[in-house]
Amino acid sequence: MLHIVGQYFNGETNPSEFPDLGVARAVDTAKHFVGSVDETRILVSSENLGDYTGKPGAMMPAVKFGYADLPDSAAAPAPATGTEAAAPNSGAEAAAPNTAAVEGAPVTFQWSSSEPQVNADFEAVRSKLISDMGEDQALRITGLYFDDEENDTLLNDMGLSRAAKVRELFIADADKNRVLIASERVEGGDERGTAFAGVKFALLPVSEAGFKVKEAGDHRVIYFPFDSHQSSVDSNLEIYVADLARELKDGGKSIRIVGHTDNQGNASYNRHLGMMRARMVGDLLAKHGVEQRFIRAESEGEDSPVADNSTETGRAENRRVELFIQ
Repeated sequence: MLHIVGQYFNGETNPSEFPDLGVARAVDTAKHFVGSVDETRILVSSENLGDYTGKPGAMMPAVKFGYADLPDSAAAPAPATGTEAAAPNSGAEAAAPNTAAVEGAPVTFQWSSSEPQVNADFEAVRSKLISDMGEDQALRITGLYFDDEENDTLLNDMGLSRAAKVRELFIADADKNRVLIASERVEGGDERGTAFAGVKFALLPVSEAGFKVKEAGDHRVIYFPFDSHQSSVDSNLEIYVADLARELKDGGKSIRIVGHTDNQGNASYNRHLGMMRARMVGDLLAKHGVEQRFIRAESEGEDSPVADNSTETGRAENRRVELFIQ
């Protein structure tokens, strides 16, 4: 079943007839699927996000999607009109999108496999997520995995591999740099030999996505957190570099990678930090099949700022790796 979880914050005014604004949001979203998805297979529930700490007027997460068997009390079938069925329990925890076989889920997987199997409902889910994604939002696809599953892919776990495969079904019609992946380990293991739902979706502000890249033709820029060279590689950075590696190999092109920093710390350390960032990207390209002779890494440290280092916003713009495809 399609499980729609409406999210809400403490203090939000709730003008609806439902117990909280999360339920109201989930029900309103469910209406868009009726006609494309059997409404008896649409569940709604709500999730309280606590106190809101963002900027007034900013876009915020509103709904997330998963697939689940109907739990005893945490979710209920979504009413087509918003008034014809009892509302779910207020503030109920969203059921795990899947730790068991789920009949009719739009996307399912087999044990130790990252290949998605989609049914007729998937296109409605995909189209709705893409149409709802605002310009300042990203779509996060979270792949679920079990400890005992074998992972023979280049990514760290089967969850990331599943999310990456599902991402490929979205990027033809959405900005690929705003379709992100994550993974989540779940308990269980009874899914061997059965198809199970292994992904969930959420829209979130780009500012919370943790990955930022800009593209202008053959010039690309990847941004980094403070004092970071990503020794533990962000999964979305790896997916981006994997896409880039395919582009380089298909076009027979080479790449120059230049690491940059802000001006915090001393110049010698910053030149070293910039080189670590550049080499990290180069190593990822090599991991995904680009020959070393086509990769050149260098560092300019703090010497080439593009923004004012006296502000945090400016320093964040300066912590970057530039990619020049040649």
